[in-house]
Amino acid sequence: MKTRIKNLYISNAVSINMLGNDCAIWRIQKLKDAEEAKHIINTVNCPIISCVGHEGTAEIFSQILGISVPANRISVKLQDGDAVLVGALGQRLAEGKILSAEEIKSIPINWYLVQVKTNDELNLS
Repeated sequence: MKTRIKNLYISNAVSINMLGNDCAIWRIQKLKDAEEAKHIINTVNCPIISCVGHEGTAEIFSQILGISVPANRISVKLQDGDAVLVGALGQRLAEGKILSAEEIKSIPINWYLVQVKTNDELNLS
């Protein structure tokens, strides 16, 4: 599913609630490292939108990715051609735990590119 990216969202997670249509294929690619994530940012020709909801995470993502990633707690509905660059913390946090930027620095971050393709033909109902 190699397509032009229409919007690139930066997030620390993806959720089924982000599904914008009834049916979609999500292609999830684990990236080698943050350098590969930076390469994607530097080569896309589309809007880059933060949907990182916490200040500390946004601050660390800004440092790692070399761009401004503002805290922006928004609801996202992914459409055909959208992609999400996900920086997922490498450990599960305690319920309700909000980490400072300093605490996040000590946790490995795994990077993924999630690309969305929708197709009405996928609807099996």
